[in-house]
Amino acid sequence: SFLNRYFEIPPSVGEVYFGLGLALFGGLFVGGMALRIIYKRKKAIGKITDFINQRPENSDLFLQRGEAYMRQGKNEDALRDFTEFMKQGGDVAEALARQATAYFRMKEYIRAIELYTKAIEQNPKNSEYYHERGLAYWKQGDTEKAHKDFQKAVELNPNESELYCERGFIYHSIKKFKEAQTDFKKAVELNPDDLMVKDMIIE
Repeated sequence: SFLNRYFEIPPSVGEVYFGLGLALFGGLFVGGMALRIIYKRKKAIGKITDFINQRPENSDLFLQRGEAYMRQGKNEDALRDFTEFMKQGGDVAEALARQATAYFRMKEYIRAIELYTKAIEQNPKNSEYYHERGLAYWKQGDTEKAHKDFQKAVELNPNESELYCERGFIYHSIKKFKEAQTDFKKAVELNPDDLMVKDMIIE
């Protein structure tokens, strides 16, 4: 997942950072522990900005602030941070994929597809890039290309229930109901708590 990243912070603010509970993204992780949100996202962005001011050479901070901006719907700000992340030597594929996600959220699907494609060229083994590009193709109404991307994503990450679920919906939309049911059942097998997909299964 894009969120499962760690980044270095200035030692002087390390305690503060931990105390925030990584509210930067809704409080998700530190060493595998889920933490409660302490600050609202606006304050979280301000805190990351403080970190950037102290360590402007830390490219990962721009990546994380860009993600926080996206969660607020500030996609233009996010794009600027993702560009800065790449300029400072950050992972090119990751930067391109984040930019693509920002354009996806702006409903600029053609641009999103272009950037996901570039990310895939940089890192063809990342299932998430195919998954996200498949969603963009789906939004464009191109079920054939969407299906092809979901196929590749499943091949690279066969234990992700979401991929089977979404591929199942594609099969359903093109009236391949048997294949859809197979995918829905696999999704539930991998994630038994997914009640929505359970409702799609016809016994």
